[in-house]
Amino acid sequence: MQITVQTVAVVVALASTAAAAPAVNTAPQELSRRDLIVLPGTTDQGEATPAAKRNLRTIKKRGPTDTYGDYTGQWSSYPDDSGSYVRSDDEFRYGGLGGDKCWTDLFYVSSSYKQTDWKREGSIDCGTTSQCEAGIDQGVETCNDWSISIEVGAEVGILKDIFSVSSSITNSYGESKCESVTTKSTCVWQDTACHAIWSSQTVKVDHGYIRRRCDFHDGKGDQTVWSKDWDVSEKADELHLGCKADCAAGSYPA
Repeated sequence: MQITVQTVAVVVALASTAAAAPAVNTAPQELSRRDLIVLPGTTDQGEATPAAKRNLRTIKKRGPTDTYGDYTGQWSSYPDDSGSYVRSDDEFRYGGLGGDKCWTDLFYVSSSYKQTDWKREGSIDCGTTSQCEAGIDQGVETCNDWSISIEVGAEVGILKDIFSVSSSITNSYGESKCESVTTKSTCVWQDTACHAIWSSQTVKVDHGYIRRRCDFHDGKGDQTVWSKDWDVSEKADELHLGCKADCAAGSYPA
């Protein structure tokens, strides 16, 4: 297929007017997604596309920060370059080939453990049974919970990479965001009162930060333009059973 001189001129004009990369270490304006014009047989970066993939209807337009989001103007509480480097995502070139290039780095810093709030699971009236014993028949849902938004489908790979550099690995890791956890423990009462069963979970919380880095081709090297703390509460592998509350209790007693 011949490309006329006029077509080349249009493509050059479009590249020159593409969105500019964010400024460094100031309060840059919010990054906006640029409109992509994909020519047949090319990607949005002008690279050749395999013939098997030359179907414009299957090409998904990606924005600069689809994986983690854009936190322009924010700064992490952790010093830049602290912690352990995990991975990089959201690489994007502004202005086409030869333009400023930016990407997002993810760092792991530390882990801690916390106990979740108590949740009521059921009750039993010991006055109606000769042997008053009860447990949790069905599993309790436990989920990965992020403090930042993670692109759908990206979480599994990100968590695997975090686990590879953190000090310990959760035993309940799986491919799904949420799983069911249970316990074989039961509550036993020797009275005729009405009792409620409560549950709580011990979860591991990983801490770190993401940062947006850019190469502005100004001889100063890679520069950080924003950064953001993140926490993720992992799925629990341990369930605690609470037996101290009566049926009238609105919260679990300390």
